[in-house]
Amino acid sequence: MPSTFKNIKLVVSYDGTDFFGFQLQPRHRTVQEVLEVAIKRILRETVRVHPAGRTDTGVHANAQVVHFLTRTRIPVNKLPQALNSALPEDVRVLNAQHMPKTFHARFSARFKQYEYAVYNSEIVPPLLRRTVYRFPFALDVRQMRKGAKILEGRHDFRSFQGKANGQENTVRRIRHLRVSKSGKFVCFTVEGDGFLTNMVRNLVGTLLLVGRKKLSLNDLSQILKSRDRRLAGPTVPALGLTLVKVIY
Repeated sequence: MPSTFKNIKLVVSYDGTDFFGFQLQPRHRTVQEVLEVAIKRILRETVRVHPAGRTDTGVHANAQVVHFLTRTRIPVNKLPQALNSALPEDVRVLNAQHMPKTFHARFSARFKQYEYAVYNSEIVPPLLRRTVYRFPFALDVRQMRKGAKILEGRHDFRSFQGKANGQENTVRRIRHLRVSKSGKFVCFTVEGDGFLTNMVRNLVGTLLLVGRKKLSLNDLSQILKSRDRRLAGPTVPALGLTLVKVIY
C-alpha cells in the first residue's frame, strides 16, 4: 500500500428498508453504492468501501463499520459532516477515524452483535412498521431463553444456513444469545464470531416455534445436531434485524 494513502474507518447507520442489501448489485440501490458515490463527490476520488458485514436486503444497521483508502487532505473529524451532506437521509456516517494500514473492517473484527425485534401483538404502531416483525401469537419467553442457551457456544450451524450459499465451513461460535421482553417487544440479541447467510433470522424463526411450543427443547437440540435446514424453523422477515455493533 503506497504510504500516501490513509486508511479511514467509518461507523455508519442506515435504515435498510429501501436498500437491496449492503453489497453492490447491478441495477439495484445498495448501501455500498450510495456511500461510494458520496465519497467520490466529497473527496474527488473513486474508492471501494469494505464493510464488517454484508447485510442483506431490508436489514438495518446502528453501527456498521467500513474502511477505505484515500489520499484526501480533509481532516478526519470533518468527514462525517461532509459525507452526510452528500448522503441520502436513510444513511448517516456517525464517526470517522484514521486507522493503521493493517486494519480491515471485516478481517479485524472479533465479534458482531445483531438484534432481532419482534412486536408480540396483533397491531403494530405505524412508526414501528419498518423495524419490527409483527408476531400475534402467545409466546413462552422462559422456554425461548432455555432454547437460546442450547444454541450458545461453538457448533455446526448448517441447520440454520440459508439456501444455495456455498459456504463449506458452517461452524460458528455464538458468544451470547439472549431473549428479553419489555411490554410487547421481544428482542433476540445474538453475538458471535461470524454468521452464515440468514443464520440469525433462521435461529429466531426456530426459537419462535419453541416459544409457541411447536418445538420442544429436545427437538431444538436434535435440529442443531442434524445439520438439516429442513428441520429448523422459517426464515423471519429482514425488517426486524439490525446490526448493532462490531467488536474489535
